[in-house]
Amino acid sequence: MCFEIMLVGFNREGAHGDVRSTVTYNFKIAEGSRQAHAEVMFTDGSRQFIEREGKNPREAARSALERVLMAGRNPFQNPVLLRVSHKHAEYFAKHGNFHQSLRSECP
Repeated sequence: MCFEIMLVGFNREGAHGDVRSTVTYNFKIAEGSRQAHAEVMFTDGSRQFIEREGKNPREAARSALERVLMAGRNPFQNPVLLRVSHKHAEYFAKHGNFHQSLRSECP
């Protein structure tokens, strides 16, 4: 399947400068006339870690979403809600991609 993925917004939770803050990136996924939404959440300071290593957390969120879609996840059947752990964020920061073990938390 070939999807069009668009970032529609993001939401930060946590105090300014809090290393444990959470950010959620919201995406719209389209295939022809069909549309779905997805959320990619970085918790426990994962976004800040990616930024410190000189990478873009928005690109990381999109990359995580693309990975689960390419693995066969159908966003039109079930919502796509990803939570990126600190370990996966660390891997992305070092390698510019996610390890193959990154999976969606929802079936």
